Amino acid sequence: MRLMNSTLIITYFLLSSCTSIKPGVYTSVCEIYHKSALVLELNSDKTFEYKKPYIDEKVTGTWEQKKNVLILSSKYFELQSKKEIDSIYKFTEAKDNDIYQIKGNKLLIYGENKKFVKKCLLKKSK
Repeated sequence: MRLMNSTLIITYFLLSSCTSIKPGVYTSVCEIYHKSALVLELNSDKTFEYKKPYIDEKVTGTWEQKKNVLILSSKYFELQSKKEIDSIYKFTEAKDNDIYQIKGNKLLIYGENKKFVKKCLLKKSK
């Protein structure tokens, strides 16, 4: 009986520690003039779209999950890293990509000092 309880507890912790990202819409908890500062749409075909309020253009690219980290890749981010275009869409401090830590239905931002921060995190809305 004790062995069975231990096995169940270990299985529970293993399953709960492997967070899987769900496609859908994620919005920043920070706002610009009463609108979310960023809207991230993750599609089931592993593509994404960034939208900011009051800006017509959007950034697209691909996404992947490595353990509990979401990695967004886009040609736009590469151009911005090379200083060929202005940074109006890059949302994290990661170089060449945007990186988030997955915490349930929240995405923590890769910030300064190579740490994930809760400030302006994204939350699943749809």
